[in-house]
Amino acid sequence: MPLKHGYGKDNPNWRGGNAKTCLTCGQIFHAHDCKNRPRKYCSRKCRPCTPIEKLKEMAAKAAALRSAQATYIHLRTCICVVCGKVMRIPERRKYCSDECRQSRRPIKVPPQPNHICAHCGRPFHAYDTASRPRKYCSYSCHLLAGGAHRAGEESVKKTALYGSKKDANHSEIVRAFEKLGASVLDLSALGCGVPDLLVWCCNGWHLVDVKNPKTGYGRRGLNPRQQRWALNWKGGPVYLIKSIEDVVALVNGNSHQVQNFGGWGSEATALVQNWRRNRSSRVEPTKGTPT
Repeated sequence: MPLKHGYGKDNPNWRGGNAKTCLTCGQIFHAHDCKNRPRKYCSRKCRPCTPIEKLKEMAAKAAALRSAQATYIHLRTCICVVCGKVMRIPERRKYCSDECRQSRRPIKVPPQPNHICAHCGRPFHAYDTASRPRKYCSYSCHLLAGGAHRAGEESVKKTALYGSKKDANHSEIVRAFEKLGASVLDLSALGCGVPDLLVWCCNGWHLVDVKNPKTGYGRRGLNPRQQRWALNWKGGPVYLIKSIEDVVALVNGNSHQVQNFGGWGSEATALVQNWRRNRSSRVEPTKGTPT
């Protein structure tokens, strides 16, 4: 039966040690000495508890020794470059106080006004750019002078000139609908969250929003305006078209395969889709054929 692990020679990993006599019980024990702390007692029971006063005294001596060593090693003699005061400090410094440091700093001169506000007439300083010089001293003067109204007029002019902003696959989706025999009405110029297209297929009108999956904007789905419009819209679902496969599914009557939002809700949308599929698959009986 193997012996249990113990202390000293009872331990199977024992490699010998120096013979010592315990100062408390007088028992001889073997132990390896450390460099700075030789063993004096055979166990923790024989080691006496050090009084708290003795511990405090030892801590105070250690702190005093560390402070003396730090003073001896780190303190340096420095001279202030402004007033010439001699300093004994741990790190190198040029100034003895904040007043001396501030006295050597250059005085900041405020910039001189180089513009006059076109609305209130107050002089102000601004850094111009080559293409857009400053006209107003603040944004409030810009608004009071009608700047926002003029910006809106310019936006309307640019939209009428270049057309409204569309996804890169918008024209491709419209051509795909038209090739499959669907009628398409482009609503992208309306804005305000209104879907991009109104499509007639499968004996009904369908609202369609086009998204480009190759861009981060298209992958994120609906923007905040479109989300608000979808929450208020109760006239049927709006289909999210991202590819030609979605176009084919919607035209062939498989609208349940296309992602949709808003309208009647998911349960009512499923019922309407099932009713449309059943109606399209129904075969009318010919004359003379019993029903």
